Amino acid sequence: MRKILIAASALMLLAGCSAEPSKAQMEKAVGDNIKAQFEQARTIARAMGGERVASQMPEFPGFASFEKIACKEITDKPGFNCDMKYQVLATDAAKQMSMRFVKGDDGWTATDN
Repeated sequence: MRKILIAASALMLLAGCSAEPSKAQMEKAVGDNIKAQFEQARTIARAMGGERVASQMPEFPGFASFEKIACKEITDKPGFNCDMKYQVLATDAAKQMSMRFVKGDDGWTATDN
C-alpha cells in the first residue's frame, strides 16, 4: 500500500510539472509583464525629463476583462504558448495576443514569443 501511495504521489508531481497555466495565473503574469513595461517607461521618462515628468506617468490600472483562449506546450524549450484576449481598465479596445508562459520558482512569467 505504501508503494502505491509513493508512486501516486510521484505521478501527481510529474503531472503538475507539465500543466499549463490557469486563467488566473496567466492574468497575474501578463499584469506583472505590463507593470514592468510601465516601470521601464517611467525610468526612461525620469532619465530624460526628471522626477517631475516620471511622477506624472500613470500606473497600470489593471484589467477590465481577461480571457484565456488556449495554450499549447512548446516542444523545443520550456513553457507554453498561450492565446488570450484582454482589456485594460479605462481603455476602449480589447487586445488579443499570444505570449509564452514559463513556470519558475516564483510562479508563471509571461514574455513575448
